[in-house]
Amino acid sequence: MDLNDAGAMREMDPSNVYGSIAKLADQAKQAWDDIGSLTFPDRYRRATAIVVSGMGGSSIGAHLVQAVYRDRLPVPFVLNNDYQLPNFVGKKTLVVLSSYSGGTEEVLMAAQDALRKKAMITGITTGGGLADFLREHGLTGYVFEAKHNPAGQPNLAMGYSVTGQVALFAKLGYISIAKGEIEKLFSLLEGGEERYGIAVPLEKNPAKLLAQKCSGKIPVLVASAHTEGAAHIFANQLNESSKMYSEYRVIPELNHHLMEGLSHPLALNENLLFVLFSSNIYDERIQARFQITGEVVEKNGLLTQEVALAEDTPLLQAFELVLLGSYVNYYLAVLNGVDPQPIPWVSYFKKKLQERFS
Repeated sequence: MDLNDAGAMREMDPSNVYGSIAKLADQAKQAWDDIGSLTFPDRYRRATAIVVSGMGGSSIGAHLVQAVYRDRLPVPFVLNNDYQLPNFVGKKTLVVLSSYSGGTEEVLMAAQDALRKKAMITGITTGGGLADFLREHGLTGYVFEAKHNPAGQPNLAMGYSVTGQVALFAKLGYISIAKGEIEKLFSLLEGGEERYGIAVPLEKNPAKLLAQKCSGKIPVLVASAHTEGAAHIFANQLNESSKMYSEYRVIPELNHHLMEGLSHPLALNENLLFVLFSSNIYDERIQARFQITGEVVEKNGLLTQEVALAEDTPLLQAFELVLLGSYVNYYLAVLNGVDPQPIPWVSYFKKKLQERFS
């Protein structure tokens, strides 16, 4: 497939996935403004711990917040991907229930657990059972109309799910964002089309070039510190929309084991591509680890590709990576010859699970 053939790419995208990606800035602005207008009980600002309960595309905002603000969050911040909440959850815990559709069974069961534990509860959803739960119990939450997600999939609503959680925790005082930084964030997202869009030719388009590099390979995304959450989002997108295996690894942890696992099987050097997300705002020891990690990978006969992030704050670099990943994901779906919107195996799994317990 020719990544310069905009017409052919559009034909492969009947649900307008590209339209959702192109509207990330609009999604983000809507979420920021909507949440800014909500009123929460004062006690929600005094939690001694935060738990975000969500799955898949509905949990990605928490991954980003956890990574970007890991050294500044004033209370423990836990991401819960399960039916039950951690044992420590109680009256002083803020529980955020996140489900784009509002029908995620793990989140709905966690909601009942949060109620039993008398936690402070809020939620982020477009409707469904979660919206009913919030309404029934008189709980303030962000129930939104996804005006700017024509494709309808949760992993394409990152402007809502990621910015929504950033906005929520800023609103409640757990993180601090200057007005200038949020304006830069919107400007960054608005520039996505000019930098990565379909109309930008391959040779001048970093997203198309990276997609071409990843095509036919298993991308191993290497991140650290504030970029870890964004790398998680990137990998999830590649699984769900590009229909390809990908994973992310984190420095410095990978330096303690993964490097010894690059020799076998021998087919690794044909299949893996290590994509290293470098940053000049990493700690200097982390920057050194990235350089040496790349050397070790190449000495084992494997391919590497550096992606140097250019923004000047952890939050902006995380969103820079989210934006790039969204476009790379789209172009890889095109190169793989797949419609990026349907999720047939996830749908199959949910149907079979429902049959088992109905």
